[in-house]
Amino acid sequence: EEQVISFSLVEFMYAACPGKFRVEGGAGIVLSVPNSEDRTTWSSNMPLFTLGGPVEVGDYGDGHNTGRLPYIDGCSDSLLVSPVIYGAPCLNHLHFPNRTRQTL
Repeated sequence: EEQVISFSLVEFMYAACPGKFRVEGGAGIVLSVPNSEDRTTWSSNMPLFTLGGPVEVGDYGDGHNTGRLPYIDGCSDSLLVSPVIYGAPCLNHLHFPNRTRQTL
């Protein structure tokens, strides 16, 4: 018998769940890694179970969830879902303040 564990997420939270999961209600986005016949690749890209958020409010004075690390052109970044091994995918929040002028 499968064990069922429930977590409630509030606005601006995020989660990563290896294996089966179910989402009920609310609004948001789901990123899914499809099953693969190549279990070596699939298992090395499977995330650790993660609950987090909201993203930190930076000191840019605009009150937005801006992230933790300063980035180029006044932007900021936060790592949300860490890679489990070197080279595995990750998920970042990259914040672009209003009127960002991007350098070439």
